[in-house]
Amino acid sequence: MKRKHQKILEAIFAHPVSANVQWRDIEALLADLGAVISEREGSCVALYSLVRYGYFIGPIPRLIPIRAL
Repeated sequence: MKRKHQKILEAIFAHPVSANVQWRDIEALLADLGAVISEREGSCVALYSLVRYGYFIGPIPRLIPIRAL
């Protein structure tokens, strides 16, 4: 496992959970561990591995900048 992925895992399982973990880093970690990532409609992502299947809703992209609100 790459050092970057080790740091991501540590940030995910830290207490309290780190708020600055990027979704694309989590996807890269799971892909490196052997998961197959399939994009679904909207922000949904399906993850397949040999023993598990997961369906996750990723962060929803903002269409309007926060400052414009």
